[in-house]
Amino acid sequence: MNNLFKTMTLTAAGAVAALMLTSAGIGRAAAAESVSEMAKLHRMAQEANTSADHAKVAKMFRLQGEAMETKAIAHEKKAKEFEARPKSPLAHKWPAMAPQQGREERALAVQSRRAAQESFELAAKHIQLAVELRETTADAGN
Repeated sequence: MNNLFKTMTLTAAGAVAALMLTSAGIGRAAAAESVSEMAKLHRMAQEANTSADHAKVAKMFRLQGEAMETKAIAHEKKAKEFEARPKSPLAHKWPAMAPQQGREERALAVQSRRAAQESFELAAKHIQLAVELRETTADAGN
């Protein structure tokens, strides 16, 4: 009887894990693509040697920052929508047990804003490097 219970428990756990991995895989495919793009961008930043390379990397970081800003705005909009909905009785009686979807969206917005700020800082750094390289090559040409 004990073995049967263990077998049933393991089977159920395996089915739940497979379901979770399948549903998470859809969202992870998009995340994996963006992670590979980020890795590619950082690799380009490390390999940049010329003024044009740094300018290209700066543009890509700026575009990434703008995309993250757009994402943050979308998360803030969702948070406002969640907060505008009428609260359930559970939220009034036991607020800690009620779903906190608005809070989660606000946290995602903060993360997106931080990522955008980091991208803008990296873009500024590469713009500075592009300008410095252009000046040193212009000085060397004279």
